[in-house]
Amino acid sequence: AADNGVVHKINGVLYPPAANIEEAILLNGLDSLAKAIARATNDSTGDNSLDSILTASMVTMFAPTDSAFAYLDSLWSTTIDSVGMDTLVNVLKYHITPGRLFSSDLVDGPLNMFSGGNTVIGLTNGPTGGPTITGANNGGIPSNIIGANIISRNGVVHIIDRVLSP
Repeated sequence: AADNGVVHKINGVLYPPAANIEEAILLNGLDSLAKAIARATNDSTGDNSLDSILTASMVTMFAPTDSAFAYLDSLWSTTIDSVGMDTLVNVLKYHITPGRLFSSDLVDGPLNMFSGGNTVIGLTNGPTGGPTITGANNGGIPSNIIGANIISRNGVVHIIDRVLSP
């Protein structure tokens, strides 16, 4: 015990994560999201660009699985390669919130995203009582947070099973 906390003895050296958000996405097999980010970051510039947000900011990203993107492709009747750039960038920014929020930091209620809109976190309303996140235009259907706390050097990634719609 210490005056300002607790010290724990461990048997090794802890190293910070080597991967950034984009690399963490690739390392976790989220190929469709990586493809969407690559396309969107090539075409956006400025301080609030997707590239700037993902490289210069500490962020939390709710990262849809490849199957979530496949479902979205069927709804859009198109592919990631042909979605309008403004739409793509806005949708991707709607999956990112400022700061590093681990699952233990999430609270029930609204969460402001970089796109300017809010999502809604539900801590116990998933099919097995787990956490969810719902987009403003997802028709009230929540996305389940199926993988949590993937740490990167500039944030944390939570894997979700649905693309969030702003």
